[in-house]
Amino acid sequence: MKILSDKASPGSDGSEPVRLAIMMPWGRVGSNLLLSMIRTAFPSSETRAVNEPFKRGMNAEQQIDLFKKFYRRRDAEERLIIAKYSVRLIADKAALARQFSEHGVRLVRQRRANLVKAAVSQLRGKLYADLSEKQSGRRRWGVPAKERPLPPVALDPKRFVEVLRGMVSSDEELMRFAPDCPILDIEYEQISEGPEQVFSDLLDWLEVVPQRAPEIIFAKATPDDLTQAVPNLEALRDAANAAGFEQFDAMFDG
Repeated sequence: MKILSDKASPGSDGSEPVRLAIMMPWGRVGSNLLLSMIRTAFPSSETRAVNEPFKRGMNAEQQIDLFKKFYRRRDAEERLIIAKYSVRLIADKAALARQFSEHGVRLVRQRRANLVKAAVSQLRGKLYADLSEKQSGRRRWGVPAKERPLPPVALDPKRFVEVLRGMVSSDEELMRFAPDCPILDIEYEQISEGPEQVFSDLLDWLEVVPQRAPEIIFAKATPDDLTQAVPNLEALRDAANAAGFEQFDAMFDG
């Protein structure tokens, strides 16, 4: 975890709820796990959270209006007001960035250092969502802790390269998004190694104390060893190298 900025914000003295935005470049960065841990550690009356409120097609004015309304205190018991956003859906990043300091919102930027694993996980996540929708009628991207993840499956090399290229661009967008507010960077690899420690460090940074121990309700969807998840992994590697992503070659192995 890396604290980019840690200036005081409204809510640190208990007079106001802590307002938090979790920003991600794409899915598969551990944001669902982190948000679910927060939700299970506090009474529902003290926490208000929403997952990706910005929808495709919303303009900057609509997004800013929604942002302002969401972070207004609605109940005296509220301690944490949290929303998770995709940086790709922000219509005007400079305009939205100004709202963070104006409304006392802290920012967590969640990313994944290994973009190859992120792309594989994204493609497998979609296949799992398709499968869960077919079996239960409910489209789920996260694998519940008591269920089996998707078995090994071959992936389309061309589609893999498209997803990888998009992730490189989105990752750069995320790291350029730096409002004048307290900022904490969290990488997926840290959550994978020790979710409880990341959760504890996050709450220390937010200066809030949980009411109970958090629950981990999601299982790891894709093993660290990609050969166990993708039978045609070498075909993905060849396609990535041919597309100019040779710098990511080691990510296929680590």
